[in-house]
Amino acid sequence: MAGPDPLTLAVREFATWCDLVCRLHRFAPTGDAQLWWSARRTPDLVPDAVTLTPDLPVLDVLGRIHDAPGASVIDSFAALDLADQGWTVAAAERWIARPPAEGADPDRTAGFTVVRERFVFTTWARAWGGPEGALPVGLRRASGVAVLGRGRDGAFVDGGIVHRTAIGGAPVAGLWHAFGAWADVAAAAAARHPDAWLVSTASGSGVDTALGAGFADVGPVRVWHRTSTPA
Repeated sequence: MAGPDPLTLAVREFATWCDLVCRLHRFAPTGDAQLWWSARRTPDLVPDAVTLTPDLPVLDVLGRIHDAPGASVIDSFAALDLADQGWTVAAAERWIARPPAEGADPDRTAGFTVVRERFVFTTWARAWGGPEGALPVGLRRASGVAVLGRGRDGAFVDGGIVHRTAIGGAPVAGLWHAFGAWADVAAAAAARHPDAWLVSTASGSGVDTALGAGFADVGPVRVWHRTSTPA
């Protein structure tokens, strides 16, 4: 019997993660078997749409979102061409996935804790360095979410957010917004969910880091960004 498709797990876990973050920001996104989207412009770092299949017509994507400068679309299979519609490719990355694995390296996972307190989360977010308020404080207590952090001298130096869900019956843990020693953060995430596939994205030298940590490159993903209004 064939196992789950790692690309499908990565894409659908990411869409589920985006949905959670949007709802914690009090948005009401929606989705179907082909696309996840928000008709209202999304918060920082959350795309306006995520494709779930590779064969969507361009207008089926752009017709469901607020197609205005600043919008973004995750082209999960690098299959869309939005250039003629006033969009540019803002980033080209790779989906990465690692099958369930027991026996995490204790030297890599030592010192990580789960951030649960509100003010500690604020300190963690400052160390992460993303836009202020992009990650709602409710994440620290959301179902299936663990905010992992490891500190030194009173400050966080490594961290990431792990979101566990199930896709087609397979347990999946997405690793998002990691900073610091990426391989160590991934090891801590895997140790927390040894029965789950671990998925994320990587680019540049981060792909080699992920491959060295036992991940496989399972496909391309592009981030399209609206830069102008088409004529």
